[in-house]
Amino acid sequence: MNSYGYLRSIDSGVDQILNRLPALLERDGFIIVSSIDVAGILKERLNIDYRRYHILGITNPPHLLKALDAEQEIGLLLPGNIVVFQKAGGGAIVGSVKLTNLLEMSGNDELREVAYFLESKLKMIIDEI
Repeated sequence: MNSYGYLRSIDSGVDQILNRLPALLERDGFIIVSSIDVAGILKERLNIDYRRYHILGITNPPHLLKALDAEQEIGLLLPGNIVVFQKAGGGAIVGSVKLTNLLEMSGNDELREVAYFLESKLKMIIDEI
């Protein structure tokens, strides 16, 4: 785990991970609210060929409500992100933002509890892929 995320190297490809993630996330109460194809954007806007790289914006609606009730401004730090990108030489990396660090900025104990819960769920999902 680096300072702002939990990353896992996987032998399978980007497509396999992207196909498996939605069901795993949904099982644990998460939904994907945005999907960014970084390589597609770089190709379209800058005509640069970049390795496959996706950013998924995710949220857990019940915990989103708890976070907003605890602190309205928390929306500046949401949604949480999961990345899936191609490794040089094959395989992929999948990872999620470390919510405890992200929400620590608020100093709000209610948010800290939400962050610990969601972060542990996301780590389990990534470990299951």
